[in-house]
Amino acid sequence: MPWRSCFFKHVRFVVCIVCVWILFIALHIPCPIQYFLGVPCPTCGVSRALIALLHGDIQEYYEMQPMALPLVLTVVVCMHLSKMPTKIKRFAVIFATIVLALNTILYVAKIVEL
Repeated sequence: MPWRSCFFKHVRFVVCIVCVWILFIALHIPCPIQYFLGVPCPTCGVSRALIALLHGDIQEYYEMQPMALPLVLTVVVCMHLSKMPTKIKRFAVIFATIVLALNTILYVAKIVEL
């Protein structure tokens, strides 16, 4: 059954992310890239932005990381690229490219502002 393998793929992915997150919290490392390189990573603030959005605080969401939802959607879409028809796959790749380009532009703007 293909839906089961897809479901368990998602579960494994989420479990891995949560385990890594717990490890960093236990070691008191808020962001490994910022910890080791001294600059925030391009996705810094995604977790906090999503939590703010879940609490209904849209202003804080945009202040933390305005690309949080599109980035999460891009990860989910890219996880399913191999199962997509060719026409939808092209659209998905274009969507992912645009989201990553916008995130890069916002990241560079944030770094230059610092």
